[in-house]
Amino acid sequence: MDKIEARCGRLVVNGSVSLTTTNNTLLVNNVPVNAPRSMTVSSATTLTAGDNGKIIFVDSSGGFNIYLPKISEVPAGWTIDIILTQDLASNIKVMLDSDDGYNLQGYMINVTNYQHSLQGVGFYGGEVPHQGDRIRVTLDGSSNGYFSGFVRFPEGVFFDD
Repeated sequence: MDKIEARCGRLVVNGSVSLTTTNNTLLVNNVPVNAPRSMTVSSATTLTAGDNGKIIFVDSSGGFNIYLPKISEVPAGWTIDIILTQDLASNIKVMLDSDDGYNLQGYMINVTNYQHSLQGVGFYGGEVPHQGDRIRVTLDGSSNGYFSGFVRFPEGVFFDD
């Protein structure tokens, strides 16, 4: 067996873990260690601290909210990317937890103004949100959330204040 050498600051294990290698890639429970994690969402979803780093594919005609975890319950730098996999017929909102108030700020490429004091940001349904439009949200673990992204047309995004 080849020698595997790794250094980590912290390893947290809940349940059993399988460590293997394939083509010089370390696998944990058959998932490459550095592989981006993803999930597909097609209805209302509440995210958790465990969703940190995920790419979220929205595979729906829309009409629902994606709720972020409480800012104080995630580590600083908690981040998700939301990508539309099809054109939308109805709105998709990405919302802060109601206890976090209106502490989301940021901008969208192809939209001219910076937005602040928001509770949510989203894709405006109809003829304008397109496959590939995306939003990245990062939470600071204290009291604020930040977003950035891009849409094909400025009319394809809305800000919930």
